[in-house]
Amino acid sequence: MRYLAAALGAVVVTLVLAWVGARIARVASGPENGVNDFTVGQRYVLCGHAIESRMALAGYDLDQWTGERCRHLSELDRCLLRCLERAVTVEIAEGCYERCVKHPER
Repeated sequence: MRYLAAALGAVVVTLVLAWVGARIARVASGPENGVNDFTVGQRYVLCGHAIESRMALAGYDLDQWTGERCRHLSELDRCLLRCLERAVTVEIAEGCYERCVKHPER
């Protein structure tokens, strides 16, 4: 009977420790892992490409790709929009212009 009580106590302690560990992990993960306006940014559809608004921090005027310009995009414009759409950081977006000038097919 003592062994059964000890085993039951061990199971209860294990479950409590697992619950506490899960709570700590949830608190430690923080809100930055979630998708929100502060970590990801608002997305705009520019000439058919979904680009985050924070890419404007890389020096690009995102308002320039609207209206009539979308109908007459140059290869450089298309390359820039593709690159900005794939860029996950502002630093990567900063290099898009140079990449598109050197290698327009990418």
